Amino acid sequence: LKVWDAKMAQRLSKAYDDVENFENGFTAHYLTLINQTDSGIPKITKGAKQKAAALDAQWEALNAEATALKSAIKTFNSACFNAGVGILTLQ
Repeated sequence: LKVWDAKMAQRLSKAYDDVENFENGFTAHYLTLINQTDSGIPKITKGAKQKAAALDAQWEALNAEATALKSAIKTFNSACFNAGVGILTLQ
């Protein structure tokens, strides 16, 4: 879960000047694209379309990892339940 979360969001930055020290996660790149194209009269450039396509492809891989994690969590929960230990909940 920590590895997948680190790909999605960068949580190491503590101050605004830390941004140079840590690579942003997927969500930051996607939000930047949205902000770049958001205006009263939005102009979607060829570069923005290409970046969106690249991020969508990256999301497909990240989403596949999330689906696999859900399966792993269910297996983990079953093993914990059988051992009499509390479990994780999926939202």
